[in-house]
Amino acid sequence: MKVISRTSTQKYKSAPANLREIAQQLGVTNILDGSVQKAGDEVRITVQLINALKDDHLWADTYDRTMSNIFGVESDVAQKIAESLEAKLTGRERKEIGFVGTKTPEAYDAFLHALALRGAQSKEGSEKQKAFLQRAVQLDSNYAQAWALLSQAEALDYFNDAIGAEKERARKAVETALRLAPELADSKWPRAFLIITVCAITTRPSPS
Repeated sequence: MKVISRTSTQKYKSAPANLREIAQQLGVTNILDGSVQKAGDEVRITVQLINALKDDHLWADTYDRTMSNIFGVESDVAQKIAESLEAKLTGRERKEIGFVGTKTPEAYDAFLHALALRGAQSKEGSEKQKAFLQRAVQLDSNYAQAWALLSQAEALDYFNDAIGAEKERARKAVETALRLAPELADSKWPRAFLIITVCAITTRPSPS
């Protein structure tokens, strides 16, 4: 089963009309669509899985939660999608699906704001993303996914600016993520990203 990254789907986030065309562009069959409505502490999450090529709804559900008990929704959605697609999950995959990074609503909210800024093209956007992630790990210092994403953000800035302090912050953040959740894929890939970034900087031709 192939899953397209969030980065590749970012440009379609404004409620696309032609799902068949988008599925063809991405090279996928099924598309997961959803929305979140928040009023005070109440949250409504609506999710639907669509076979875009046949315009067929495979599964849909609505979750009404408060911010304090929202954390199981992501795992439940992932399980329901796997069941709808008749996908067989390994033990490690089931463990990752069930992993809850934080139980602090404010930290989770800051992390979601940072995710929305992932891939920001401007320095201002990058700084905003890092500020949200720094807030997330301040609120919950054991939030492995937030540390991992913070490492990627710092490494990306290091690639653009070649400032040693950014590399050091990226290294410390990913080491923290790996210490907290060594088996989690979200903790592993930022380390590889940092290594590649350092190699790219090292081999980059000096400006003449």
